[in-house]
Amino acid sequence: MLKFLKRVHKAELQNIRTLWADAEPVLSARFAAESVDHLWLNHPDPWPKQRHRRKRFVRREKMEIVWRLLRPGGGFSLRTDARAYADEALELLERMDGFENVGGRPHDFALAPLVPFETQFESRCKQHGLPIFYLEYRKRGP
Repeated sequence: MLKFLKRVHKAELQNIRTLWADAEPVLSARFAAESVDHLWLNHPDPWPKQRHRRKRFVRREKMEIVWRLLRPGGGFSLRTDARAYADEALELLERMDGFENVGGRPHDFALAPLVPFETQFESRCKQHGLPIFYLEYRKRGP
């Protein structure tokens, strides 16, 4: 968070607001239904230990909240270098009727992100030859 805020200050941006909090209650309580155009989840902590998996962001309960917040046609993008996390996220999103895979490959990862920006973490992963897994989904309209 501190690195991000330093970059915002250096760029002299005035339209950035941050909130350091657990995502689930914030998303549930602070945003109106169908008020979000797109939600990006970049390299979340994969919580690889079985006993910690309940802390993962991409879980059915949280993705139902994301679906409720997205406007019809709104998007959800995930980037991760954690293959197990990516596989579980893909399986979950493919089972949810309200989302449609728009990554260009049915029931598979996108070949590239729909919005081509590269995070610093992503750049470091690529320098070390680590693959990045992209998931691109859209909320189905009425």
